[in-house]
Amino acid sequence: APDVIVGDLDSVAEHVLADFSAHNTNIIRVANQNTTDLEKALDFVQLLHDTGRACDRDVLVMGGLGGSLGHVLANVNTCLLFPRLRVLLVSERNVAFALPPGEHEVRGRPGAFCGLFPFAGPALLTTRGLKYNLDRESPPLSFG
Repeated sequence: APDVIVGDLDSVAEHVLADFSAHNTNIIRVANQNTTDLEKALDFVQLLHDTGRACDRDVLVMGGLGGSLGHVLANVNTCLLFPRLRVLLVSERNVAFALPPGEHEVRGRPGAFCGLFPFAGPALLTTRGLKYNLDRESPPLSFG
């Protein structure tokens, strides 16, 4: 059972929550309807991290790339709202995460596919080890 369930929980049956409570899961209801459940959960993780009650900044969101395109894009946008956390959106076939500005090393397995989407604005990119590398492309890579 999970340690904590956070959200408005408006779509969870009460008997399900009762079952989790019986297994010592802490249930935290956040009534705010102006944020998504993912934002509520990441706010909680950020608070734990900032107060020293959690040392890991990696957050796995299972199913974060499933469902409608609107939900997927909202989840990607939510990752951008929490630059101090490394939020990994995971589905059966994909993993997505946001990188803050700066230099990063991302490793993958040979033959794997990857996509680079600069949702937060134009980006100058240099890549190595890809089938088609980028070398500080001009104009910058942009989305939209």
